[in-house]
Amino acid sequence: MIPSEIIDFIETVEIQGDIGLYINSLRREGEELIFEVCVDTGSPSIANRSWTITTKNLRKSEINMDWGGSITLEESHCLLSEFNQLQSSLYFEGDAANPEVIFHKLYRIHGKKYGDWIRFGCYFNGGLDLVKLLSSRNGLLAQGPKDILEAYARVLTTPGIITNFVLDRAPTKMEWSKL
Repeated sequence: MIPSEIIDFIETVEIQGDIGLYINSLRREGEELIFEVCVDTGSPSIANRSWTITTKNLRKSEINMDWGGSITLEESHCLLSEFNQLQSSLYFEGDAANPEVIFHKLYRIHGKKYGDWIRFGCYFNGGLDLVKLLSSRNGLLAQGPKDILEAYARVLTTPGIITNFVLDRAPTKMEWSKL
């Protein structure tokens, strides 16, 4: 969460043009991730401001250094689904008459739900190529947030495949050693 002092500064500073928010440094101390950030006002008459942001109970992180046009805080973003949604395992049984078509439908439903935010395939059973897995007549299809698995199951039941959810569980904290 971006500290209110930074948001207040950005919203109240009176300048012409754009404001820049930069990460000057980033370090990990135990289970904390510490950011040194600077707000560049772009104005010689208004001083830039710097802050230190320390995260608490961080489960996973990804820093993207691309330029952005805004800052938003999200509580229900798809990137949070592995941390705030029920997790499950999706098994299937039955004859996938056309596994290539099912693959395409799974790809489309994943794209509608996650766009480019979460890579297609990240929740699928990595033991086999997906088309080969669908041709195998049964197995573990995917593990992950139950809402996307339910969407996958709807795709599978269309051609008459039976699906089962096993081991519904609460999301767990990401361990630093697994990052």
